[in-house]
Amino acid sequence: MDGDREGWTVKSNNAVQVRMVRAGREPRQTQVVGVFSPKHTYEIFGENEEIIGYRDLRIVLQYACFDLYPHVEIDWREKHERIKEGGERDVMTIMKKWLPAIAFHPKTKLIDHLEEHRTGEWTPPGRRLATYRDRGRTFEIWCGQLSEQKMWTLLDQMQIFVTFFIEGGSYVNMVEPEWTLQRWSVFLLYERTNTKISQPPYELVGYCTTYRFWNFVPPMHKPTIHSIDDPLFPDQVSSVRALPCRERISQFVILPPNQRQGHGARFYQIMVDAFVRDPSVREITVEDPNEAFDDLRDYCDLVRLRQNPAFSSLAIDTSVQLPPNGGRLPTSKLLPLPTLENLRTAHKLAQRQFDRLVEMQLLSVVLPRVQQVFYRDRINLGRNASTATKEERHYFLWRLLVKQRLYKRNLDVLAQIDLPERKIRLEAAMQDQERDYIRLLDGVVKWQASREKQLEELRAKGHTSMPPLKQGVKRGVATDENNPSNQVAKKKSSDIKIHQGEKEETGTVKGKFGDEDRVGEVNKNGEGEISAAEDPATLSSSAAKRIKYSHDDNKDEEGPFAENPPNIPSPSP
Repeated sequence: MDGDREGWTVKSNNAVQVRMVRAGREPRQTQVVGVFSPKHTYEIFGENEEIIGYRDLRIVLQYACFDLYPHVEIDWREKHERIKEGGERDVMTIMKKWLPAIAFHPKTKLIDHLEEHRTGEWTPPGRRLATYRDRGRTFEIWCGQLSEQKMWTLLDQMQIFVTFFIEGGSYVNMVEPEWTLQRWSVFLLYERTNTKISQPPYELVGYCTTYRFWNFVPPMHKPTIHSIDDPLFPDQVSSVRALPCRERISQFVILPPNQRQGHGARFYQIMVDAFVRDPSVREITVEDPNEAFDDLRDYCDLVRLRQNPAFSSLAIDTSVQLPPNGGRLPTSKLLPLPTLENLRTAHKLAQRQFDRLVEMQLLSVVLPRVQQVFYRDRINLGRNASTATKEERHYFLWRLLVKQRLYKRNLDVLAQIDLPERKIRLEAAMQDQERDYIRLLDGVVKWQASREKQLEELRAKGHTSMPPLKQGVKRGVATDENNPSNQVAKKKSSDIKIHQGEKEETGTVKGKFGDEDRVGEVNKNGEGEISAAEDPATLSSSAAKRIKYSHDDNKDEEGPFAENPPNIPSPSP
């Protein structure tokens, strides 16, 4: 059949359709409240996302919009004779690997289920965490543990959404001991509708799963052999959720009918608020974030931090003199490190994420002004503290701080590269990082202008139900795409690849820049041997070599803005 595919091949993304339904006005009728197609199906049907052996194939997944009770319908106009029932290419057999068994019951089971809930007494599992109104609509966030049976059933029925909308997403292992399931939390975002039909007034908008890692907290003083004070490992705990932990965001999905409306940002912010209030949560991390979620997280975290005057007024001390002829970068004098650490722990941010946010804020202080000056000129001017303006000096020192973080982050690989090439790659990565920061900062400005305009329009219509939101936006298919910066071209070429923190960026650098730089040791006080003469010599095509790194903000690592970063040996020349 492989040689006779013409007419027998269907694109799986087009063949699959998801319908959210509720009970209709008349008995045993169903009403469709949302229709959408998957973004990805390669996990199910292969890398090419094709189904072979059918003509006019249609796979319809119907879900009760409130509790996600599923039913699948599969039909076709013609089926190839080589597709055997139960075989590896049989669509029904394939879908049984990805959906719960009840999805293959007769459709009458789904109708019976909808009829049983016409009383409207159903509520989401867990507890209601928050409520907000937007454009005259009411939304609720509910939260519960996976150890709760209703929550376990609901997540089991909608796990396929992870495969449909998160690239590389994987299912949660539902067959675990209860104490392990207690580590998992499920956050549900529902719209509470004003339905005139007697039935549950809830329609699923999105959901998120998180899980907890025990976080070791060292004792305040060294316990003696006979002391039980400050035990390293608690002997008795009422629940695994009472232990100090890192809360790790695993899956985050906003369904397509509700994207581009800002729900992703609100959902994320309310979740983070809950984590910050929870005394057992010591740090909020993300499991392998994709580019879309990175943007959401950056926007929301930056706006949250800017509400704190200590962060919004953050600036580099431009009066600090750098050592002549290189020497260590006096980070502890350039930045208020104790204040930064207090901010990081208060907001429970991972070190790498916090470092990036600090860099963005520091760049935003001078961004409108330094962009008026030609790149090479502003670097050369910034070198000389006696003749440079405060903005030029600030920008120059900011570059040194960013390079220090990138160098530390990629030390293992950079240490194996000759010094001239090392400088080229570090400069390329720094410029890529700067371009990405500018894109993000520009997006914040555009979003704020867009939201103000939206609020004015609502006020003109007499609406007062859309309260000012802690400004956060995002983009992406699996989450919410209400981000004006989506229209900003993200310039990424494919030559150099160097780890920049939470994610990998790619970029090519062309042109000539001032004098060579020096990179090297960073001592325990956060002072690095990146000198004032920090710009590399002429960049060449040798910059086309790659440096690749895995990225994970969940590892224990001190950042360049931490008070006691690890010692880093000087790179060999």
